[in-house]
Amino acid sequence: MIALTVISCDFSSDEPTEYIIAPVQDVTMPASYKVDSISEIKIRYQRPTSCHFFNGFYYDIADKTRTVAIYFAKLNQSNCNPVSDVFEVPLNFKPMQSGTYIFKFWDGSNEDGTDHFTEYIAVVPE
Repeated sequence: MIALTVISCDFSSDEPTEYIIAPVQDVTMPASYKVDSISEIKIRYQRPTSCHFFNGFYYDIADKTRTVAIYFAKLNQSNCNPVSDVFEVPLNFKPMQSGTYIFKFWDGSNEDGTDHFTEYIAVVPE
């Protein structure tokens, strides 16, 4: 479903860039949710190299299922260094109706290329 996606682009004529979908490392979901109220989901990720920069979320909505991954912009440079730091970014969720929402956070693919997801349930009471 979400294979590593690479699209070539140019931010400038000097530094070509790739956009890459990357896995979510860890998630902290809120304890409760309310209709028409913003809840902050904390998402942690790791940059592969110093040339990868957070560029938002892959966020797909299908009914009450949300599929989430990290978008990176990668500078096309030869002096990239590995990065071991873990970064945290908020994902705002504002349910417009009550019910059970399923969040599927992409955490990578296995050896045969099958995507793997960590799933969380968000129950929004009436």
